[in-house]
Amino acid sequence: MKLTEKQKNCPYCHFHDGAGFASKAIIDDGFRTEVKLVYELGEWYLYERTYENEIESEEPAIACPMCRRPLNEEDN
Repeated sequence: MKLTEKQKNCPYCHFHDGAGFASKAIIDDGFRTEVKLVYELGEWYLYERTYENEIESEEPAIACPMCRRPLNEEDN
C-alpha cells in the first residue's frame, strides 16, 4: 500500500521507544479518560480507561485511528 504523507509522518502509529514498544496517547485529559494506541509484542491495540467508572479495556487495532494507516501491512 502506498502511504500518504500524513500516514508516513503520523506521530501516533510511528512512535516507539526503540525496544519494540509504542504507546501514544490519543486522549488523556489527566483526570477521567485515557485512550492510547499501543504496539507491544508484535500486536497493535487500543487501550481505553475511564477513571470515573474504573473501566479498562484493550481492543485489537487494524488501522491507526488518527491517520487510517493499516497496521497489519508493511510501510511503503
